[in-house]
Amino acid sequence: MQRVLIVDDEAGIRKLIEAVLMEEGYYVHLASNGYQALEAMEKMTFELVMLDVKLPGLSGIDVLKKIRKQAQTYV
Repeated sequence: MQRVLIVDDEAGIRKLIEAVLMEEGYYVHLASNGYQALEAMEKMTFELVMLDVKLPGLSGIDVLKKIRKQAQTYV
């Protein structure tokens, strides 16, 4: 089962995307901020990360930079 991480500070958007993707057979993990997203990525791998750019605290751009840096260590 392919795993998708949804990162958005708006609960309604997270739940809507989760419902659509689960209906299609994806495993969906939700995070409401960048810190939760990075924590989730330490515990498991995801085939796709859907990331809101404007997040409280750690912005989506900052999270993306950390994801890219981490991905480069595996190459």
